[in-house]
Order: sequence, then structure tokens, then C-alpha cells
Amino acid sequence: MTEPDPSASEDSNSISHSNLKVSVTYEKAKRLAEKGFSVIPIKPMDKVPAISSWKEFQTRKPSDAELHEWFDDGNKNIAIVCGKISGDLVVVDSDDPAILDFLADGGIAKFRERTLVVKTRKGYHAYFRVSESLLQNRRFDNLKIDIKGEGGYVVAPPSIHREGTRYEFLNDKDVEFNEKFDEFLRVLEQKDYEFKYAKEVLPYWEP
Repeated sequence: MTEPDPSASEDSNSISHSNLKVSVTYEKAKRLAEKGFSVIPIKPMDKVPAISSWKEFQTRKPSDAELHEWFDDGNKNIAIVCGKISGDLVVVDSDDPAILDFLADGGIAKFRERTLVVKTRKGYHAYFRVSESLLQNRRFDNLKIDIKGEGGYVVAPPSIHREGTRYEFLNDKDVEFNEKFDEFLRVLEQKDYEFKYAKEVLPYWEP
């Protein structure tokens, strides 16, 4: 994992056409598994599982033989299964970087100081470990933020988005245990409520 320039443009992780078919190798998948994540194969340049059912990997991690079977050909994406199986993992999935500035001073840079962060095509994934009681999946529509927990998964680096950009780690931090994640969720609920009405008022507001 590398530490790229955070000011890079959205297309900074675009890849050349010649490298378009090389998604996730066995070695990359093995490295994620060694970090304690349960992983599953995803169809190339997609977000859909490449196996008939991924539910069992919510309660068991894949074997080394399965990793070879899935990733030796290097033409699949990869996802990390959230929840208890991956060490009580939740992922904050934000599609709008500007929203993170609205939520916290420093925006994504603040998250990068604390925990593992991934650059997606449009936004970011921030990884946290939390108490078991906080592993639910949640959606904050107005903020364009998803919380992926038990029963969810996120596409992970070095997968390739269907539009040709590669998911990439922005740091090599350990996943932080966030003892105040319940407070963060309350902030999201309040800001989501506020943002709903802000969007209704702004078109009519004159400075």
C-alpha cells in the first residue's frame, strides 16, 4: 500500500487499457486475508459476487485453496465482508467528499490520520472496528453515506470499477477501534435531517 497525494484528482487512480484485465491477484487477496478480513470474489469490473452464494463467508473465512481458485487467474475484483467475521468491521461509505467536510473539520484527512481509508471512484471508504451492538447496516440518503456492517460487504483494492478506475488504499493504517461510533452515528442522523431541509431551502436562498 502506498501513500499517494491526497490532492490528486478523481481520475488519479485511472489505469491504462493494457492493464485493464489485471484486477486482483492471489497475492493481493492473501494479503487482505492475512489482515483478518473475510474476502469474496467479485465479477470483473463489477460489484456483484462471482460465486453462487457469499453468505457462508459471513461466518467463516475462505481457505487458501479457495483464494487460489478465485484469484489465480487475476481477472476478478475482490470484496471485504463486514461484520463480526472481519473483526467487528464497519465501513463508512461516502460518495461525496464535500459531505465529509460538512461532518468533520479536516474532512477525509481527519479519517486518514486515524484509520484505514480507501479511495473509490467517487468518494471514500473509512474502516472501523466497533462494538457488536453497532454492526448494523444503515443508510443516510441526504448525506449519501452508507454504513456497511453485518450482512454487508465493500469492494476493496485493487479492484477495478466498471468505469476504469482502481480502488486504492490511501494509507496503511491498522483499522481503528472506534469506541465513540455510537456518537458518530447520532451526528450522522442529525446532519442527515439538517441536510434534507438545507437542500430544500438553498435553491430559494439569496445572499
